Amino acid sequence: MKNKISKRNHNYFSSLLFICILVLLINFQSCAKTQTDEIKISEELSNHHTFFESQKFKELIEKSLQKDEKSFTELIEFNCGGAGDCYDLGIITTKIIYRIGEAETIQMIQNLTPKQARWLDFLIRAGLEYGDLDKDGEVDNKTIEKEFPKLYASIIKLKKCEDCNK
Repeated sequence: MKNKISKRNHNYFSSLLFICILVLLINFQSCAKTQTDEIKISEELSNHHTFFESQKFKELIEKSLQKDEKSFTELIEFNCGGAGDCYDLGIITTKIIYRIGEAETIQMIQNLTPKQARWLDFLIRAGLEYGDLDKDGEVDNKTIEKEFPKLYASIIKLKKCEDCNK
């Protein structure tokens, strides 16, 4: 009799523990699908990262908004998973540039390698073309040359710099 009760309690506690872990995992996943400082992180982009990676991603956005050069570089190199998710990273990158300004962004990118500069160029182009930064419900279809001409000139110089920051 005692053995039967013990097995029953064990099964009950095992089931309860499983449910608690499941609820925690769901909560952690939903925490990853938020925004930081009014910059929305898409669900698709969040789904490709663990809870801790998502927290790091949010931290990089926040520090980039505080004009931290190292964090901005890490942000643009963050694993976006490919395809549409990289366009989402481009939209986030572009929102940061609008927020901190073109001149400050130029200061933050001075130490990028040519490879990093090419990737930043792609992200900005994607963000401007496919983002809805004016929030009118339609993609903006803007270009880096018109929207950020000085930043574009800086990126072009960095892309051509073969001996820079090896």
